[in-house]
Amino acid sequence: QIYHAFLQQRWVEQHGYGLDSNGFLAVLERFDPQTYYQTHPRVPGAYDGDYVPFQLDGIQTTATINLATYLRQQHIPLLVVNLPLTTDYLDATRQGYEAEFRQHLAHLAQREEFVFQDLNQAELSLNDYFVDPSHLNWYGARAIAHHLATHAPISWPD
Repeated sequence: QIYHAFLQQRWVEQHGYGLDSNGFLAVLERFDPQTYYQTHPRVPGAYDGDYVPFQLDGIQTTATINLATYLRQQHIPLLVVNLPLTTDYLDATRQGYEAEFRQHLAHLAQREEFVFQDLNQAELSLNDYFVDPSHLNWYGARAIAHHLATHAPISWPD
């Protein structure tokens, strides 16, 4: 938690808020491992504090169930999207956690009757779509939006 706050503060110091009227920050930088790791540490998944402790059942799962239940009662479809990550980020340790997470969400989606779409696929994991190993840039957000508009298993209103 503290490390995340530090990274967020560092991001703001480097890039400013720059949010548009919809609350988005359109970052055009593209992830290049050759230059990125000259100024940023490479942290293997085995040492990534974001996964300690790694548990899938907790307040976020409870919140997801509550949201799915409410939306189902209102006859509003819910689509949960798992965003892509770079292959640089997904080392063996993180791949294991990611597989557990996808399985958990797929099971939860079936049980709670919502749609789960996993976009962690090669054509959406290009380095050019990321500002760093795990955060989408403007180009990645655009590719995701296009993919969802053309391939999402939900009906979009006309």
